[in-house]
Amino acid sequence: IKITNLNFAYTPEKPILKNVNMEFEIGKKYGIIGESGSGKTTFFKLLNGMLEDYEGKIEYDGISLLNLDKEKIRENVAYIDQNVYIFNDTIKENICLGKNYPDEKIDNSIKESALLPMIQNLENGINTPASENGKNFSGGQRQRIAIARALIHGRKILLIDEGTSSLDKENALEIEKRLIENPDLTVIMISHNFDPQIKEKLDGVYKL
Repeated sequence: IKITNLNFAYTPEKPILKNVNMEFEIGKKYGIIGESGSGKTTFFKLLNGMLEDYEGKIEYDGISLLNLDKEKIRENVAYIDQNVYIFNDTIKENICLGKNYPDEKIDNSIKESALLPMIQNLENGINTPASENGKNFSGGQRQRIAIARALIHGRKILLIDEGTSSLDKENALEIEKRLIENPDLTVIMISHNFDPQIKEKLDGVYKL
């Protein structure tokens, strides 16, 4: 993914991103840091095609993002933010989204997203129903469901916007380590402050 001279503003008098240049290689792991209001979330929305009115270039394998099929982007790129949407259905259905997956694949996505301890503590396990928008789960638990959802659906590029912010330090570290150690994933994470154990494992850190 190559970003060249990227500029974006919601209104002309208030530019958010100015002359941003970055490069992300397949299979590698990156961090993005910056003060509040520096445009980190806006940058992710541009990367996954949610915002299009920008100047400069965003290219995937040399092809402009503007020329890529939006469905193809959604098949390959998962955007996980702090506000995860949870359906009024079981944990399993919230992960699988109506598709049939082998138990082994479901179990693996649960393990890789550090959901296993939570599920083991629930009487009905993975078949526990979620209330409206998952209000019976904590923010951290909803984030873990979202990560499991992205993994099981084969998303190869994960854009994680403070995606472990609702977790305690131990769980956040466990998830981030699992994602960083997965050679099949390209991971770009936003954080105000990376734990030193995570930062040393990243292939690059960009500041906005």
